[in-house]
Amino acid sequence: MDAAYDTGRVGQVLERLAQERIDNPYAMLHLSEMMNEPNWATKYEPLHCGVPAAWRLIQQGPGGIEDRSNKEEVVVAIQGIVAKKDLPPFEEKVSMNSTHAQFLRQSVTLVGFHTPTFAKAVTNALELHAFLGRSVSHNNLEQCSIAPSAQEYPFSPNVDLKGYLAAAVGRTLAHIEDNIVQYYEMTTNYAGDTKFTCAKPIKVQVGDIVEVQVSIILVPL
Repeated sequence: MDAAYDTGRVGQVLERLAQERIDNPYAMLHLSEMMNEPNWATKYEPLHCGVPAAWRLIQQGPGGIEDRSNKEEVVVAIQGIVAKKDLPPFEEKVSMNSTHAQFLRQSVTLVGFHTPTFAKAVTNALELHAFLGRSVSHNNLEQCSIAPSAQEYPFSPNVDLKGYLAAAVGRTLAHIEDNIVQYYEMTTNYAGDTKFTCAKPIKVQVGDIVEVQVSIILVPL
């Protein structure tokens, strides 16, 4: 973002869009809204999953922690402005014998220009981190390994344009469902109706307003 980037105006647009998503009954749970109720912690629980070994945050049924019905994995949304990005396509050739391959990541750094909804979401993220730390003992975490039954998925050409990542996959590395990141672009027609269409990650640029939807997963290091 350069000196011509109007942070004040963009911040106002960001806050308006965030509020629109919060008010939309069909939108994803917003990170800023997770802890509005005093007993919010009774609604969530880290659930151990063994393939690969990890703890996933799930949402309890209406009866709280004792209600084992209607559980589902928590997916939260947050809107922000892209300040930094490391996104596909990956064009660096890597070897399957190199330790570098297992540390390749897709990432974005978001900022909120001091907008209240973004600030509240960040505060909730810190509280969620503390909640998970209290809920999960490090002694109970199993060694993370890819089990033979974990289904592998091919790389999208938008991610692995030259096939370098596919060539690096071996007996110790796998591309599974949790590694897949989907990108969509929101468009609005003349009538004001919006729709989401698949987009290439290369379209995401610094300064863009984006919505990120993530699940909460703990893995042993």
